[in-house]
Amino acid sequence: MPLSDQLDEEYVASTPSRCSQKASKLCLLKVDDWWYSKSLCSLIALNVIIASGYMPLAEVVRSYFQHFRLWPAPLWLPAGLALFSALRGGIRYAPGIFLGSLATNLIQFHDSFSSSLLISLANTAGPILATAFARLQTRRRFSPQDLHQVTTLIFAALMQGATSALIALPSIAVKHHALLNTVPSHWLDWFLSDTAAALLVTPLLLVMPDVPRAFCMLERRAEFALTLFVGAITLFHLVSGSKGPDDAGSAFLVLVPLLWLAVRFSITIAYPLFAFVMTIIIMATMHGRGPFWSGGASGPIFVFAEMSVGFGMAILLLGSAALEQQRTQHALRELNRELENRVIERTAELQRSQSQLEQAALEDPLTGLPNRRSLKTHFAMFEATARRKNRPFTVMVIDLDHFKQINDHWGHDAGDAVLVETAYRLRSAIRQCDVVTRMGGDEFMLLLPETNERADVESVCERLSSILANPIVVKNKTIRTAASIGIAMFPGDAESWQTIYKAADLALYQAKRCGRGNWKCYHPSFADSLPISVEAVHA
Repeated sequence: MPLSDQLDEEYVASTPSRCSQKASKLCLLKVDDWWYSKSLCSLIALNVIIASGYMPLAEVVRSYFQHFRLWPAPLWLPAGLALFSALRGGIRYAPGIFLGSLATNLIQFHDSFSSSLLISLANTAGPILATAFARLQTRRRFSPQDLHQVTTLIFAALMQGATSALIALPSIAVKHHALLNTVPSHWLDWFLSDTAAALLVTPLLLVMPDVPRAFCMLERRAEFALTLFVGAITLFHLVSGSKGPDDAGSAFLVLVPLLWLAVRFSITIAYPLFAFVMTIIIMATMHGRGPFWSGGASGPIFVFAEMSVGFGMAILLLGSAALEQQRTQHALRELNRELENRVIERTAELQRSQSQLEQAALEDPLTGLPNRRSLKTHFAMFEATARRKNRPFTVMVIDLDHFKQINDHWGHDAGDAVLVETAYRLRSAIRQCDVVTRMGGDEFMLLLPETNERADVESVCERLSSILANPIVVKNKTIRTAASIGIAMFPGDAESWQTIYKAADLALYQAKRCGRGNWKCYHPSFADSLPISVEAVHA
């Protein structure tokens, strides 16, 4: 594990995860002595590494650009290293940045101590303040797909350049004997140099750990190879084919394949190639090739800095926005798929509920037989068949005798058990084409299609009476009951649901009057002996 990552993990582990934001800051300030004793050596080592890296990088930049008499340098690469260090460790790495800058100004540039001190403070305060104000979450892995992180990184780079140049202005004015009207020009040089380097180096260092994995997981390899080929041709044309400043616009041709790589693939792949392209352009220009070389020392300063700032921001923003859009579209597709599955499940649940409700609406909940509402539907079907094919059918109304006494003596649970057993016996005693329903209470009704012979009807009644007269055992208690049956025939006795039901009910009344436990077929004379109380008949 790299030393910086180890220190970051120890730093995060030492901070209570459930503290509020204010409490977390207090916890960072009041870390116990044990933590310091464990990680102080690592912290010192990391600051030494930063300072040691700052000095050689500054020497490379100084010697290279001064060799071509191009100073100040258009890209002050140590500024990118400083911002990267500040993003990784915040103020903990400030000593390394400060010491690296101080040693560079004293040893390499031979500046006075006071001037070196002020410039080093500027080089340190710029990235530290930029990181603090940007509030970039440095202890989590940098994600090029996160547009917020990318925007924050660009803001930090711009703020670093502006802050460093502003703090260093007094030293610049003294060192270059600058007049008041030339101070803005020197500030702009410093700002562009630091910002360009930060936007070139810092994102590159942040994405470098993921570059090997990104290339290993690369898809659309043919498209990637074609984009590289187009980029190589445009770069070759820029550094060798274009002639003079009039052809400077050809630099934008190089940007096209880089943006394509950032949008179609990832910033992790595009940014190292962007750094490589900028290096080639700078080296070619320094050797007098390409459109940016004009023979002078001042022109390329702004060109390189502005190219690095503009191209870097374009690649970062456009690539990140494209990747975030792809991620959003993928999340939207997953959400739509989930919603579709939920709709399918919900629709199935609604269909099941509707089926259950329909079944409950047409079925008696106690016995499971069709109820009165369902009976009307069956009657309408039998009626239509009877009229169309001249096939009469029989309606039977069955009422249990003395059922009220069963409820009163044995309880309603026993009465319900008797009704359930009665329904079972009726179902088992009729044909498959017959229909048995529970009308309510202890009253049942049968529809017997194609039965118009009295002998057949009486045979059915005899069988039903015999079956229903058998004792019923409920909780080790034997209950005896019997049934009275009223019979009416369609269309001979009645020609509608209301009239045939009334006819069968009148026949049932006559069966009960004749001693119960028997059956009667309807006769018109039964209407003359209607009961005074219906409850007295059905008791």
